[in-house]
Amino acid sequence: KHMPPLSTVKYSLKILEGHYPERLFKAYICNPPFVFRVFWAVTKPLLDPVTKEKIVFCHGDAGVALVGERYDLDWVEKCAGGVDGKYCKPFDH
Repeated sequence: KHMPPLSTVKYSLKILEGHYPERLFKAYICNPPFVFRVFWAVTKPLLDPVTKEKIVFCHGDAGVALVGERYDLDWVEKCAGGVDGKYCKPFDH
């Protein structure tokens, strides 16, 4: 209902892949809502295989372990599996 048209998604991906090639090391998506997983299922076939390999979904304890392999969990926000976010400062908007 609130998803953009597929043509918009394709065009956006084309811009990102064309203007920012190989800029991303990994993207960790922690505990995404169901609607995002649906969007990912639609978008994934449109992505370059190299880009697809850079997207990592993290769920529950196994997801926290994945993030913890690369990052010190003291520096990760609690909502993304961090220990307590003691080094994370609240965003003041």
